[in-house]
Amino acid sequence: MKKLDNINYIIFKSDKVYLENTPIALGVNIQDWLSEYCGISYQAEKYMIEFPEHEEYVFKNISGLAIYTEHSLITRISVYTYVYDSSPHFKGDIYIEEKKIEVPFLSNDIEKYFPDIKVKRPPSKVIDRFTARESLDFPFNELLKVEMSMGREPQYIGSISLKYL
Repeated sequence: MKKLDNINYIIFKSDKVYLENTPIALGVNIQDWLSEYCGISYQAEKYMIEFPEHEEYVFKNISGLAIYTEHSLITRISVYTYVYDSSPHFKGDIYIEEKKIEVPFLSNDIEKYFPDIKVKRPPSKVIDRFTARESLDFPFNELLKVEMSMGREPQYIGSISLKYL
């Protein structure tokens, strides 16, 4: 398989995330995945002082995508969606299964992409449906979920992540 040299689109599909056509899954050793599939410069940083085994991997020249690990095993893949031009966000296309997300990704549009999701409050044009930074989970299976976190302004989805339940 050809190594990634750019990432123009990301697909959340079942228990994997696809960066272009390259799959990446939770539980995979990040070093093995990077050496086999990645030709893009990246940077790893410890993001929790009290837990040095936790690292965040970001790709240089590709904003809005982060891979989180614990003991080198992938525990979360997060994509930061467009909210404002001034905020760092993934500039390519984002798909949930085969549906391309419209940007900005509005919290009132969640059911378009996750028709089976259970949301307590219905869409509204009058009041905010969520609070800032609130998150909403959609289980893919008994082990994995997609988590959508609202932005500073709750009408926008700020990030989408594949993580363990």
